[in-house]
Amino acid sequence: MPPRLTARWMAVLLLLVAALTPGRGALASDIHWANTGAGGPAPVATPPPSSEAPRVQAPPSAADEDLLGNHGRGVLAMRDQFPFALAHLNPFPETTRVLVPGKYRVGGMLDWSNTFGFRSGRHLIDGELVSLVLQGAWSPAQGLEVGAELPIAFRTGGIIDSFIEGFHDTFGYGTAGRDQFEKNTWQISIPNREGLRYESTDTDPVLENPVLKAKYQLTEGGDWAPAVAGQVLVKLPFATDDEVLGSNGLDGAFLLAASKRVWDGLFVHTNLWYGQFSDVGLEHLRFSRDRFSALFGLEYAVSSRVSILTHINYLTMIFQDLPTHLSSYTVLLTLGAKWQVSDGAELEFGLLENLYRYDNSADFGIHLGMGVGF
Repeated sequence: MPPRLTARWMAVLLLLVAALTPGRGALASDIHWANTGAGGPAPVATPPPSSEAPRVQAPPSAADEDLLGNHGRGVLAMRDQFPFALAHLNPFPETTRVLVPGKYRVGGMLDWSNTFGFRSGRHLIDGELVSLVLQGAWSPAQGLEVGAELPIAFRTGGIIDSFIEGFHDTFGYGTAGRDQFEKNTWQISIPNREGLRYESTDTDPVLENPVLKAKYQLTEGGDWAPAVAGQVLVKLPFATDDEVLGSNGLDGAFLLAASKRVWDGLFVHTNLWYGQFSDVGLEHLRFSRDRFSALFGLEYAVSSRVSILTHINYLTMIFQDLPTHLSSYTVLLTLGAKWQVSDGAELEFGLLENLYRYDNSADFGIHLGMGVGF
């Protein structure tokens, strides 16, 4: 890991552990048993221990142990926040869980990212992107879940350029050319191999391409086998901007997700994603006709309601044949947490960092998400 990442991520990890651990929900060890007569034993809350009645530990609840199954709470749904990645279907981390038949879920995600890619005499991509994704899902049958997403993007110069420069200066990482340009501005300039240049300073809000999706749970897994689910996605060509943040063609993708409990509260998650794109022209630039993503993640259930997660995501190139790192792969690291607020509601928080090829991915991103089931 590059030195600039070590201090940032170690600090974030320590803060997350410190913040989340004190708020542990009731674990199996906090549940005792009471005889309810005809109804059989049922878990009841244990009163605080006192000097008159010492607390007696009861066996762990099997229901608590199986609460998360092989699924865990699943990966953080934080997509690639590089501006040009939003023009087509975007690899979206997905869990192996599906809704119970007849149930619904509505929710949304808010991602805020800062991107700076610069090579003198070649290209400049500078700005911040705020993306709001509205989501809905429904289960019409056992193991099947269908849903839709409506993303809305806001392009802005942002407010955190000074913070990032200050962080880099403090730890001696340099500014990578940020100090050569006006802070908090949105500007894009990219040439092709013939020297023709694409320019953009447009900051109007954009209704991105809506996405339809269907997920089917292939298996819940077992003691040795993982839970597995497959998903099909289709992007519809209805964006209000058919350049950077949208396209005029249909896109299709398939995702395979697997999750496995490997130790008490420890889970492993993987995603494989492959998409094909139809509209790949942007003036004189050419997008890749397909894209592949491979994700590996770890989750630790701090309590019955809180999990800490991290995953690393490898993504193939967005552009074809550009004379820069824009035509190369990228690797993204995400760290965050999920919190089950109630039986029907869940919150998630994540931080995004690019590990390699800094020109073709967001430099830093913040993710918030919430879903409510009913």
